[in-house]
Amino acid sequence: MMKKLTLLAIVGLLAFSAQAQTTKGTLVLTGKLGYTQAKSKHDREKNNPISEYELSDYTIASSIGFLIKDNLEIGVTAHRYKLHQEDANYFENLKSTWERRENNKGVSVYARQYKYLTEKLALHGTLSAGISNQITSYVSSMDGQYPYTNRDEHDDMLFKGSLSPGITFFASKKLGIQAGLGALTFSHSVTDSFGEYTRYNGSPSELQRREYTVKRNVLRFDFSSMHLNFGLSYFIGQ
Repeated sequence: MMKKLTLLAIVGLLAFSAQAQTTKGTLVLTGKLGYTQAKSKHDREKNNPISEYELSDYTIASSIGFLIKDNLEIGVTAHRYKLHQEDANYFENLKSTWERRENNKGVSVYARQYKYLTEKLALHGTLSAGISNQITSYVSSMDGQYPYTNRDEHDDMLFKGSLSPGITFFASKKLGIQAGLGALTFSHSVTDSFGEYTRYNGSPSELQRREYTVKRNVLRFDFSSMHLNFGLSYFIGQ
């Protein structure tokens, strides 16, 4: 439904006449906002076993760019992403829960080249590089005769470079609607992890602790529809 509404909005804007504003000296302000909330509940008296969950996340990103020459923009982007997911399972007199939290923030620099197809429609390619930090935590627990609580926390430093295609529709002289679809990315990450686990030998024992560090290099080529995103840009000319 959301994709249909977005497409209808874009089609509706085609009625406006505009002169594209990607000339040298133009300042570009771009913002992206995303929010998701999902929830599942059951009647515990009628359903057994049952499973319930709640999920919410949001993304905020903003960038400022400058046209150093006609159709070539350079700039910097800052973003923030948070997620909270909680699952609960009930079976007879037992309850188990699983919780996940993510907190990601970072900055990047980019260069974007525009290539016009029509007066109001332009393809663009974006080359970017940046750094971000993500803290992810998992907590699982169960009650009953042998209750336990297990915890995992991962602290990631991520260095990423990407090349991504996109398209910009200029709804007016100053307003651009941007769409991007996936990217070719290379990332290097360093993850410091810490965990606490309950071990059983016929009866509960003390928590076992574990710490380790993992380094990863990942090359990803992904232009699927799962990575379709939209943004609004405001062009301030001289």
